[in-house]
Amino acid sequence: MALSSTEKRSAFYNFSNRVWQRWKTPLLIFAVFRLALFIFPFISLESLPLNYLDDRYKGIGFGYWEERLAGTWLRFDANWYLDIAEKGYYNEPQTAFFPLFPLLIKFLGIALGGNYGIAALVISNLSTLAVFILLYEIAHHEYQNEQIARNTLLFIATYPTAFYFLAAYTESLFMALTLGALLAMRRYRNWAIAAGLGALATLTRNIGVLLVVPLLWEWWQANRLQKLNHRIVAQVLFLFLPVLALAGHILALWSITGSLTTLLEAQSRWGRHFSLPWDTLVNSLKIIIDRPPHGVMAEEIPTPILELELFFFIANLIFFMAVCYYGRKGKILLSYILFDGLAILVPLLSAASYEPLMSFPRFSLVLFPSFFALAHLTVRHPGLRLCYFVFSVLLFSLMCACYFARLWIG
Repeated sequence: MALSSTEKRSAFYNFSNRVWQRWKTPLLIFAVFRLALFIFPFISLESLPLNYLDDRYKGIGFGYWEERLAGTWLRFDANWYLDIAEKGYYNEPQTAFFPLFPLLIKFLGIALGGNYGIAALVISNLSTLAVFILLYEIAHHEYQNEQIARNTLLFIATYPTAFYFLAAYTESLFMALTLGALLAMRRYRNWAIAAGLGALATLTRNIGVLLVVPLLWEWWQANRLQKLNHRIVAQVLFLFLPVLALAGHILALWSITGSLTTLLEAQSRWGRHFSLPWDTLVNSLKIIIDRPPHGVMAEEIPTPILELELFFFIANLIFFMAVCYYGRKGKILLSYILFDGLAILVPLLSAASYEPLMSFPRFSLVLFPSFFALAHLTVRHPGLRLCYFVFSVLLFSLMCACYFARLWIG
């Protein structure tokens, strides 16, 4: 029996009301975050001159409004993703970028009449909304505390590199998939969905494969008393789906380039190489101390970026200590701590010769357990929360303005 128009309106109203009551906090925080970053390009581009280092970054074809509404979010690596979406992998440097984000851009771009830039921004904006909702859901599930959940979102929304969520980068898509996998793992114990989302996260960023560790740990905690049988074996094997996704990507690149080491070769083309963690940190300090006055690769990297990257590493190392502290108190899960620690370690193992901690400020954005720790810490110390917001918003504004002006900040 078909519903009348009145019944349809009533059903829609009831559904909307339930959504609003459940997700009011993340929706409001996202709305303020999105509105602020809608206005900010107009302010920053009037106060900070554009840096035309490379024609790819000039927003060619954009007028005044298009540049501020869209072009400002299509800087640096965004151009690589758009190129892959339009033409596929056709040169070695491109193969350093994982395929899911450009593939989604391609599909949506075709639906939008070939406008791949707008497609990328739609995906990033929707993924950012998903990040806020999923992180809120995880925080609520773990702590049953509205203040902790709300503060967790406020801390990540004001993190100095949070503007990358809205750019045509993989940060928001990767984090949405990661949080989705962890929520499926923790709340629903749905290992198939968790492993599937982990595989998609792996096809977005290489560190998605690290999700195998928390998945295996949580599965062991939930099933360690179970007797071994075919179902148990199948579940365990399925948890390695992120590893299979990485292997599948390597084989796909092999079919294109003829080399099974394409990923490693691509990293080498970007100046990255294997390095022991302490060597990465020592080399970063040595470059800062010994470099010439004009800076390393001064035509591309403003001198302060090296200090900024080291600062972000030290700050996140302190955050990780706080995560471990609250882990010992039973407030942060070991599975989250393991993911956090491994995600910090991976960039240290793949250092760039001229910029050892390259992109660490952006990479650290996905270290969500740090925001849990900050939320716990500031419950009893509201003054620390205010200090964090003031400092972080100031640094956020500076780094965001530099990004809009095409100045490399990681």
